[in-house]
Amino acid sequence: TSGGTQTFSATGGGDISFVATSSSAMATAIEMNYANIYANGGNITIDAGAKAIQLGYATGAAPTVIGGSSSTSKAGTVKVIADNYTPHSATTVTYQNAGSVYIEPKSASFSAAQTIAAVNSFSTIGYLAVGKSGNTATVAWSEPTSIDGNVDFYGGALTINSNITTTTKLS
Repeated sequence: TSGGTQTFSATGGGDISFVATSSSAMATAIEMNYANIYANGGNITIDAGAKAIQLGYATGAAPTVIGGSSSTSKAGTVKVIADNYTPHSATTVTYQNAGSVYIEPKSASFSAAQTIAAVNSFSTIGYLAVGKSGNTATVAWSEPTSIDGNVDFYGGALTINSNITTTTKLS
């Protein structure tokens, strides 16, 4: 969609899942623009498989918001699964009000180096993981943020270019 924000909302504790497959000729399986995705009490899964997920690729700068709709209506687990995670540099992707957020590859490893840049925002998140055990691709972090709990990065090489504040541990 372009030109108007679309809201997907599970207010009664239900889950929201977007799962896509695409032909081998396609590099991207999911492209989301102008979207609010709220699962108050439920989980959110956005699964592009072994392809790329592109967030915020519409004309203009409308953000994509994923999580609970408020600090008192939190989502459980948010999983963004794709072998290439590519938010657009002209907009923001906000992860908010969730027990945990995972940005991880479908395959054993991301297909290319992943940079979590300033277009990504994290607010009232209890746990954050980028990558997963076995990931050999580089993970670079350049978004100053504060997480309410643990933060885990998995990568062949890690580059941390901004402050990360956590109430427990960073690994």
